[in-house]
Amino acid sequence: MTLSLLWGLLVVGLIAFGWSYYNYYQTSHKLAVLTDPKLATQLNEKQTAELLAKIGQLIVLPKDKNPIVATIKDVETLAGKESFYTYAHNGDKLIIFQASRKAVLYDETNNHIVNSGPIFFNNADAEKKATNQADRLSIEIRNGSTNSSAGVTLRDKLQTNYSYNVVRLGKAAKNTYSSTILVDNTDGTKTDLVAALQKELGATVVKESPEGEAAPKNEILVIVGAR
Repeated sequence: MTLSLLWGLLVVGLIAFGWSYYNYYQTSHKLAVLTDPKLATQLNEKQTAELLAKIGQLIVLPKDKNPIVATIKDVETLAGKESFYTYAHNGDKLIIFQASRKAVLYDETNNHIVNSGPIFFNNADAEKKATNQADRLSIEIRNGSTNSSAGVTLRDKLQTNYSYNVVRLGKAAKNTYSSTILVDNTDGTKTDLVAALQKELGATVVKESPEGEAAPKNEILVIVGAR
């Protein structure tokens, strides 16, 4: 076998590998666009309201504000990867309700629900998918910073992980906390979840509420600080 032939085979092999990787990336990206709330395309407020009004005549929808709406463009690829899309068509709408962790697949042309069901957002570690309510951490968030939206921002972030159940949102006794504090009020049976939450927030873990703060009624109290 000549050197030129060897080089030719090598080049062909590299091209084939590159093409395979490109197709894999494109497929993964298309899946991400339709399942990752950070990448999905959102309709404008009026379009979304009109679409939800139509779907609301067919199924009871979650009350989440600002759901994400994406349009199916490559149903063959999606159906080959996820059974959720088996009966979908290009042009169908996927509505993602982040807080309620529910997705609805809607055929606008024929005005019917193609599929609906719970969804999970991919996170690392704690990020184990809890299977029932008892496996989740019940969390209260209090904003202890001067950033008025800090508590809401954290709530929205945590609600993308099914392991965390944010049940209360309010203000701390003061807004001068320099760092985030995690008050662990669990019975010690959810140490992995607590550790994962602590790591995600970069918080200091304590067993007692800071002076002046009411004792938590939930398993976890997060007091959001300036950093």
